[in-house]
Amino acid sequence: MTVLSLTLPSFPLSYALPSTAFKSRASPPLIITASSSPSRRPELKQDRRRSIKAMSRDISSPDLPQVMELVDESDFEKLISSENRISITGFGSLLSERSARSTFPDLENFRVAKLQGFRRVFAHAAPIFFERGIANLQTKEISSLSVEPCEGESLVVTVFEIKQTEIPAFIQRELEFRFLAVVPETLQGNPFTYSAVLCGRYSDEEFFRIRCKGNKEVYFQHYGRFNIDKIWRDDIFPCRLYLRHCVLAAKNLGDEAYNNFLDHTFLGDRRTTIREYLSSTGSGIMEEEPPEALKSRYGERSARSTFPDLENFRVAKLQGFRRVFAHSAPIFFERGIANLQTKEISSLSVEPCEGENLVVSVFEINQTEIPAFIQRELEFRFLAVVPETLQGKPFTHSAVLCGRYSDEEFFQIRCKGNKEVYFQHYRRFNIDKIWRDDIFPCRLYLRHCVLAAKNLGDEAYNNFLDHTYLGDRRTTIRKYLSSKGSGIMEEEPPEALKSRYGG
Repeated sequence: MTVLSLTLPSFPLSYALPSTAFKSRASPPLIITASSSPSRRPELKQDRRRSIKAMSRDISSPDLPQVMELVDESDFEKLISSENRISITGFGSLLSERSARSTFPDLENFRVAKLQGFRRVFAHAAPIFFERGIANLQTKEISSLSVEPCEGESLVVTVFEIKQTEIPAFIQRELEFRFLAVVPETLQGNPFTYSAVLCGRYSDEEFFRIRCKGNKEVYFQHYGRFNIDKIWRDDIFPCRLYLRHCVLAAKNLGDEAYNNFLDHTFLGDRRTTIREYLSSTGSGIMEEEPPEALKSRYGERSARSTFPDLENFRVAKLQGFRRVFAHSAPIFFERGIANLQTKEISSLSVEPCEGENLVVSVFEINQTEIPAFIQRELEFRFLAVVPETLQGKPFTHSAVLCGRYSDEEFFQIRCKGNKEVYFQHYRRFNIDKIWRDDIFPCRLYLRHCVLAAKNLGDEAYNNFLDHTYLGDRRTTIRKYLSSKGSGIMEEEPPEALKSRYGG
């Protein structure tokens, strides 16, 4: 297959992470309980120690990292930061920042990390799938994800902070899990200086006795009404829509997270990886679309929505260019998100600038997609550039970049001097000049780009904020968002556009 490499300076379609080499696999952590108050019954502490011991396969080497079980809300409070926030670890749907924000609207510092000594397993019957009508009891495709200790395993996860006031709702929502305090590490292998909460595998006996307090009616409200008589079981399969969502979320984080999810996530048998499952019994899952009502929840965006056959999506650097909001974009008028009165109508382009460098994404598309690509980006100047890896090594091939054009060239070359062609592209939106320095970013588009960059981690996020400018070429996006553009990041897309601009 002949392919063309594309460079995306604004991350508008997908997210990725720099590929870094994995460290050697870790042993599973030793799990211990939090200090118990004198009022807790001794038999509960004894039972809890026994269950944790079984869960961790009785590995108790003093060299292993310790993991603490959070028994009640007071244990969570021990992890609260000075800013009254607590860190949460995401390993399934919470690999998607959009999903995380739909649950925790005020989360902060969403980033990617590693967790040593754990594996993901689909062995947990989830009532939410029954409530949303996407569980299939007949085929046993009813399972969500949890994690459990496993020697030699390592997970790529997400970590973010939520408010202390959100802890009670978090506990109630994840009631069937064992809450663990773990210490993730950066992708470079540096341990965090604080713990984060992780939802681990629990047991049916503990859930009924501790969470339901032995009350069958409480259990019925959680599970029994869906004909679920056993929560944690090894003979069930992933809910199809949920699995697709998790895979796409991991894929949007880049190759390392994607491959980690495929190869370190297992069915209940603990042998079959998700990569193997999707190529056998689960084939076809990735081609299934969510129902319209669930697209905002499970319709994880990716560059594949524009380029279905793209390959090798990765993150890179581009030297000698800067991003500028100086391009009137007709698509924003078509979607009803441009504001001509405030001049918030601009999309991004790039232009040469000595001393600047950009974090960008690069991927390959099929040769047959080139004509549609040219037509879609007609107002840009197409450049062949040579990106480099995040470590500074130049690519061995060129990639196409959409750069700043000019109104004169667009009219003479792309429109062939035909005013009617120009009208169809721009004039019908009362745009008489495309490339201009007195306009401002379309608010929804800017928010989308910032969230996309933030999903890549600190380097890409800070690069976007500090190397992206308004049309004056002086005001960075960081400055703009703290002044005239304040409030943009708190605005939510209209329901019809959440799947496109939801971050």
